[in-house]
Amino acid sequence: MNALKKTDNLIKVTREEGISSTLYRYSNYFIQQLRTYKVLLTPKQLYVPLSSIDIKRPIFLTGTQGAGLTLLSRMIRRHPKIVMIGGGSSFWTGLDEMDKHPVGHSHFPDALSLRAPGYRNMTNRDKEHPVFGLERSWVYATNDLLPTYRKTAEDANEQLCLLFKQKIKKSIRAYAAN
Repeated sequence: MNALKKTDNLIKVTREEGISSTLYRYSNYFIQQLRTYKVLLTPKQLYVPLSSIDIKRPIFLTGTQGAGLTLLSRMIRRHPKIVMIGGGSSFWTGLDEMDKHPVGHSHFPDALSLRAPGYRNMTNRDKEHPVFGLERSWVYATNDLLPTYRKTAEDANEQLCLLFKQKIKKSIRAYAAN
């Protein structure tokens, strides 16, 4: 059924926009999907073991929605020695949020994720905030909410540390130039 809908949509778009515009649109989509799934599809998996990859100087950005972090991350990503969780400098419009990246990171444990309470946040005990509500989405970095999401040394363990480093190394292997 879903394939039928997609086929009907492709025919409709082709009739409305023409074949060259449709080919351009769908080829761009296909290339984007290839780049997104590169973490799983990279041939480097065959000859670059994760143990050979060093995590040099990780950069973590946090802030509220609309604060300019997407723009900042896109500018940082343009540097050829920078690899973000969703791509390298040759594909600088990919996803940035590690726990929301759909490939290779989709099974992130709550202990390594920031989720709004309705999405089973890391403590699963938050109450509805009088200003921000229960589904707070991107406002976790506000002064009122940051302590709710903050992790401490007691939250860490060796298994989470290894998993976190493995996720980072998979992106480096897929997207780094060398």
